[in-house]
Amino acid sequence: MNDDVARQADVIAAQIRPAAGSYEQELPKFEAPWRELLTAVVRAHPGFAFDREGRPDAIAAIRRALPLMERELLDAVLEDHACELAAVREALFQVALAVTRAARPPGPPQG
Repeated sequence: MNDDVARQADVIAAQIRPAAGSYEQELPKFEAPWRELLTAVVRAHPGFAFDREGRPDAIAAIRRALPLMERELLDAVLEDHACELAAVREALFQVALAVTRAARPPGPPQG
């Protein structure tokens, strides 16, 4: 992708413990570096741009414009998408853990 993305990813990778549990358990440690990595990815290519701050207002405007039944459908679709993103994030974290375990020599548990 680019050097900035690689640098930010390396910061996170260096902190991954092979015995870590889940992304949610490790999130406090990764929160700031993760935001920096996302920013670097967004800057690397316009196809990755998103507007997290403006999204709630945009969704609220769409919801107000919809009849009640369609609002409920929109909410269900958004919740489903959020669950998918959480699952993808967790799956990628588990792959990172597997790579970390494979790359480090066996020995006493770390962390």
